[in-house]
Amino acid sequence: MPAKNPTISEIPAEIDGEKVVGIDIYAFNGQRVITGIIIPDSVTQINEYAFNYCENLEFVEIPDSVELIGVRAFGACKALKEIT
Repeated sequence: MPAKNPTISEIPAEIDGEKVVGIDIYAFNGQRVITGIIIPDSVTQINEYAFNYCENLEFVEIPDSVELIGVRAFGACKALKEIT
């Protein structure tokens, strides 16, 4: 069942002046409130289990810069309908 209040998370390209190049293991694991993720061009890898069990996640925007998507990065994302 989708979250009642959709939450789209836009991952920043930089944090404290440092370029975000990867999404760490279990970074968003189990975050049921997230319905969408937008990943910036700076990211080159999405590590294993990064979005595992984000059960209300419906869409993900992955840039061409991503070279690696780890095992079960989107495991158990039951509502996932669109990946661009």
